[in-house]
Amino acid sequence: MHYFFKQHEENFKEWRNSEYQGIPQVGIDFLKHLGSRNFKPDLKVVKFWNEKQWKKVQLEAIERCIYSFEVLGEKDLLTNIVTGGGKTTIIGALIAYMMIVHEQYKFLILTPNTIVRERLDDEFDPDSETYIYNVFPFFLNSFETLKTRISLHKMQPTASAAGIRSGTIILGNIHQIYERGENWKVLRDNVDSLCIFNDEAHNTKAEQYNDLIGKLKPKRFFRLDTTATPDRLDGLHPDSKMIFVYSIAEALADKIIKRPIVFHPDVKKVKLTYEDLETGKTISAEEVPWEEIEKRRIPARRYITSLKPMRQQIAIACELLKEQKMRTPEPYKPLLFLVTFSIEDAKNITVELEKIGEKYGIKKILLVHNETEEELKEAARDLNKDPQTEL
Repeated sequence: MHYFFKQHEENFKEWRNSEYQGIPQVGIDFLKHLGSRNFKPDLKVVKFWNEKQWKKVQLEAIERCIYSFEVLGEKDLLTNIVTGGGKTTIIGALIAYMMIVHEQYKFLILTPNTIVRERLDDEFDPDSETYIYNVFPFFLNSFETLKTRISLHKMQPTASAAGIRSGTIILGNIHQIYERGENWKVLRDNVDSLCIFNDEAHNTKAEQYNDLIGKLKPKRFFRLDTTATPDRLDGLHPDSKMIFVYSIAEALADKIIKRPIVFHPDVKKVKLTYEDLETGKTISAEEVPWEEIEKRRIPARRYITSLKPMRQQIAIACELLKEQKMRTPEPYKPLLFLVTFSIEDAKNITVELEKIGEKYGIKKILLVHNETEEELKEAARDLNKDPQTEL
């Protein structure tokens, strides 16, 4: 994806060194507040505050968004930040900025799936222990009372679309707008000005998202797409302008994310084959028309892994899990996370894991996909809350 901001880097640095001249004074005060030594979260809630991460990643991303919006006049932006870099905090800060500086009171946060939505629910629900505006002091001085105006509406099958009219922050999966007519109708007929945030934008089908954004454009006051991987295999990406890049390599060098341990198992003995669900034929990995899948957008889930190579790969994964258990200190326990092309593949792997789980000490298996019951999705979302969880 094209890096739009390259031509503006020097002017941006000069603007920052000038203490943000050229934007409303209240905006200058806001950014100075965020960059001051006094700006810190509630450390009773945020147990791992990283000052370097805040200034190098989150604060700079916020500054670039505000510069692009206020100085360059750009309304559709994208930040490419490694997972774990603090994209949610950036969204929270920009919502506060738009309320304080531009008196915007309607924010649409779009997510690609239920798990991401529920994670953001914890951050933006005023009744949550981790409510972002109780954790981070984004609203300063006389503007602190604006927090009382914030309410959250979650788009859910059981929630009335009427809540969109009264909610300040509207949170939901993107398909809940273009598949469920009432949500779209209420947005269309009752909202005049809207700030849009698309979290994990790489998971959204670009043509569907762009179509929705096109319909919302007359109401769009500001928009930010956040992602860790803007370039998709199908060659499509959101039509927003990339203004900030913070890569895995940078995050590793800055010790903001953990350095991964890479295993090199012997996979030469695995002859990977797939079953074509349309023709019923078994084909080798070399025969799968990967280029055709990419160019013609043939669903990759049409092919499921054959039983023998699937079992071999599962055995390798379980051996690696066993080795990792010996490396991991108490009370922590490692997770084995398996990603598949299709729901059918995931179900088949679950059956095989259930057969051999006892041999490898696997006590619990979660099968999570788009059609999974909400209870299991919540269990998957809460895995990081319990260091002793073992799969």
